[in-house]
Amino acid sequence: MTLSNMNHQLRVPTPEPFSFIEFQFEGTPEEAIDEYRRLTAAVKDNKEMPVKQFNEILDLMIAREPIQMDPGELETMSSAQRYVFDQVRKSIGRIKYKNN
Repeated sequence: MTLSNMNHQLRVPTPEPFSFIEFQFEGTPEEAIDEYRRLTAAVKDNKEMPVKQFNEILDLMIAREPIQMDPGELETMSSAQRYVFDQVRKSIGRIKYKNN
């Protein structure tokens, strides 16, 4: 085993108190750091709005109906859901601007 290809043990904390997920990883120290950051981000981004609720919001947006939800509900969206929400919102804004 060379310094460029080593075994690493990664411990990624989870939202539950005093808990973690442990991974075995083989690679360079730089790859281990990148892998740790990727896994940590995945654990932090484990929140997600229920798909049914998210689809209802998108349907209302596309139909240009009013969306009634608490502002805090946006925080329950995963980063992927938030990205889609923002892209649909921007697209609707562009269409509205072009039609005026």
